[in-house]
Amino acid sequence: MNGIAVLFLRLAIIFFGYVVAAFAASAFLVFIIVGPLGWAPEEVPWVVTGSLAVAVPVMALFIAYYAFLPACVAIALAELLGRRDWLSYALAGGLVGAAVMGLSLKASWSVPWIDGGGADVDPAFSDPGFILTIVGCGVVGGIAYWLVAGLRAGAWRRAVSPGQADR
Repeated sequence: MNGIAVLFLRLAIIFFGYVVAAFAASAFLVFIIVGPLGWAPEEVPWVVTGSLAVAVPVMALFIAYYAFLPACVAIALAELLGRRDWLSYALAGGLVGAAVMGLSLKASWSVPWIDGGGADVDPAFSDPGFILTIVGCGVVGGIAYWLVAGLRAGAWRRAVSPGQADR
């Protein structure tokens, strides 16, 4: 396989891994939110089950949107460094979740020169349980990404580098 084809294949795998990570983080977040309702699996009404089938993909869109830039940095570092262990991806996912919380906190402040107010922060950002839930979503997403795309991170560098025989 030539170098360009290897890079395009790797980019496709990275994209698919990111989509799977967003869905895994979304499912974790939705089930963490629904979990305290205390329903056993046989007690869940069909309406809730149907709404979970809608809530997970919709929440995955939001997670993929907000986590895109921090995840791009984490993915690029993992690819360039050739990290292939699950712990690196779990920690990177936690850092991505923390970065999403930090960026969302900064975006939630009011702008004093527009509305004349001070820094009004959403009360959810002061709840440690909410913060840990978002960081936990990042960890779950990082591990899901590792399962799909992280196991072969950096392998494209050997295939693309000139002077080496194809394997």
